[in-house]
Amino acid sequence: MSRAQEVLQEFVSRVRSERCPTAWDLLTHRYQIRFVEASGSPDKARELFCQGYVLQGQALVQGDWVQEVVGRRPHHVVSPPPEMAVKLPAGEALIFVVQQDGGYVSVVLVKEGQGTKLEPFH
Repeated sequence: MSRAQEVLQEFVSRVRSERCPTAWDLLTHRYQIRFVEASGSPDKARELFCQGYVLQGQALVQGDWVQEVVGRRPHHVVSPPPEMAVKLPAGEALIFVVQQDGGYVSVVLVKEGQGTKLEPFH
């Protein structure tokens, strides 16, 4: 299993379980900051996160975190093909979660501190 798959599985496991507040810790710091700014406070951000709210632009909307990071019917995880490559800073990688219908969900993995964090890529 790749590191990308491990991070995605851990995030989904935490979101689906009673450990939802700890899934927050797997989001990148910059995504957390944007989420806090949209919600008004760190406590409110975690509460809304566990209720399924996601960022769309600068607004919080009701969503589904599992679908946001792995999609509805994930099939496998790949790096994007060269023609879809995006320049990212060192320590960051764009991955695609390819769906069974051929679509994909994009996620950025970022090395932060001792671990790897994630954020949706739109």
